[in-house]
Amino acid sequence: MDAFVEKDRCGDMKPLIIVLEDSNDRMDWLRNTIIGVDIIHHLSVLSFVQAVNEHKDSGRLRLVVFDHDLGHTPPHDMYSPMVSHTTDADGYTGHDAAKMLDSIPCAALVWSLNDSGRKRIGHELVSKCSGRVYAFPYGRDLRYLADVILREAFPK
Repeated sequence: MDAFVEKDRCGDMKPLIIVLEDSNDRMDWLRNTIIGVDIIHHLSVLSFVQAVNEHKDSGRLRLVVFDHDLGHTPPHDMYSPMVSHTTDADGYTGHDAAKMLDSIPCAALVWSLNDSGRKRIGHELVSKCSGRVYAFPYGRDLRYLADVILREAFPK
């Protein structure tokens, strides 16, 4: 649970985005691009699922972001340049996270570059999200991606 929740100028609690992502570059882009929201970042599927469930009824949760490949490199493969891992440290992918969640009270964004993983997560989420499910490869059009996130975080 958040120890401190910032409030905006009107006294309302800030919108919340919960992200499952292994890339620091993507998280830096998100934090530098989307201002005025609280962002909770997770590397672990289990902690991500727990956070989504804890914030489900808060009224703050506006968007849940999924990556498929979570890039954990076991110690025995650390120096192998050609090894690419798709799981977190516990052996789970973003698709596993989608399967573990019963419902999501907002929109979801799947921004994985893994085409088949992105499609599987999107398919899993369609019946679970109360909002739209966006499945879009990160990096193809960052302006469009920012527009999607802003539209969901600050609905008119």
